[in-house]
Amino acid sequence: MNSKKKLMLVSTTTSVSRSICWLMEIVAAPLFVSVLFAQGLPSATVDRAVQAHGVGWQNGAVKNWIATGQVTIFRYDDQNQQSYDIYPMTLIHAADTTGGGGAGDRLQRLIFQPPDPDGLVNVGNATVSSYSLHSVLSREGTDGAQTWHSSGPLSTPAAGRAQRFIEAHTVRSLEALFNYRGHGGTVADIAARILSLNPGANLPPGLGQADRVHPRPSFQVAANARVIELSAGLKGPTTRYYIDKTTGLVARMEFDYAQGPDPLSGQMVPLTEIYEFSNYQDVPLTGAGLFATASTAPAATVKFPMVIDRYVVGRKVKTMVFTQVLLNQNLQSESFSR
Repeated sequence: MNSKKKLMLVSTTTSVSRSICWLMEIVAAPLFVSVLFAQGLPSATVDRAVQAHGVGWQNGAVKNWIATGQVTIFRYDDQNQQSYDIYPMTLIHAADTTGGGGAGDRLQRLIFQPPDPDGLVNVGNATVSSYSLHSVLSREGTDGAQTWHSSGPLSTPAAGRAQRFIEAHTVRSLEALFNYRGHGGTVADIAARILSLNPGANLPPGLGQADRVHPRPSFQVAANARVIELSAGLKGPTTRYYIDKTTGLVARMEFDYAQGPDPLSGQMVPLTEIYEFSNYQDVPLTGAGLFATASTAPAATVKFPMVIDRYVVGRKVKTMVFTQVLLNQNLQSESFSR
C-alpha cells in the first residue's frame, strides 16, 4: 500500500471514529439530562436533607450542643483479632458565626476514666458528666483557631486520627453540608462514579463480617442513597455524604485522607475514613432534654444521630452512643480549652 492510500485510510478511520464519538455524545447527552432531572439537582437533594434533619441546623437556631454517652474504642492485634474498651464521654460543639460547619467551629471531646464517679462536670449551666475533670483521660478539640490532642498533662496539636476526628465534626460535619452555600462550597452528584459491585475487594484480610465496611460504597448502599460530594471552597476539603432516598437523612459521611497500598493488589489506592449515622432522634431547640414531647412543634426540634460509627480503612475503630443531647446551652470559652 503506498503512502497516499495509507493517508486516505487513516483519514477515513479518523473521520469514522469522530462520527461515532459525536453520535455517542448525541445519544448520551439526553440520557444524562433525563437521569439528572429524574433525581433532581444536587442542591435540591441537600435542601431535602435539611428539611429531614430540621431547618434549625441551617438557619442559625442551633448555636451549640452537648452530647453525653459513651465511646467504645476497638483495637486489633497482628492477627486482626478485635478487642475493645468502653469509656464515658462528652462531645461539645459550638457553631461558627457564619453557621455550623465553618472553619471557626469549636469542638471538644472529653473521654473519662471509668472508675467510681467523684464529682460533677459543669459546662455552662448544664451538668454534662458524672465524672470530675481530673478524671479526664483525653481531650480532642479546637477553639476555631488551634487544635489539640491532650492526654493527662501532655498536650500537642492534633494530628492523624485526632485531627481527622475534629474535621469530621467541624468543616466536614453534617452542618457543613447543610450550610455549604454560606461557606462558599459547591455540591455535585457522584453516585455513578463511585458505585462498586465488588464491595470487599479493598478490605484487609481477616476482618469479621460484622465489622467490615467498604472504602467505597456497596451496591446496596449506593442504591438506597444519593451520594453528594461537597467541595468546601478553593482550598477546603472534599467530603462525600450518603443521603437516604426515602428519609432524606444522612446515613454516611466519608473522605479520602491519603494514598496507600491495596493489601491485595499492591496498587496505590485512596485511604478512606467513614462515619455512619443511625438512631436519629428529635431534640428540642430549647435544650430541655433529649426527645421532643408530643406537644412540641416539629419546627422546634432537630434530628440528632444517637449512634456514630467510625471506620478507618475498613476497620471499625470507635462507636459513640449518646444518651443525652442538649442544645443552646450557656457555654463558656473554658469549655474549649486544652
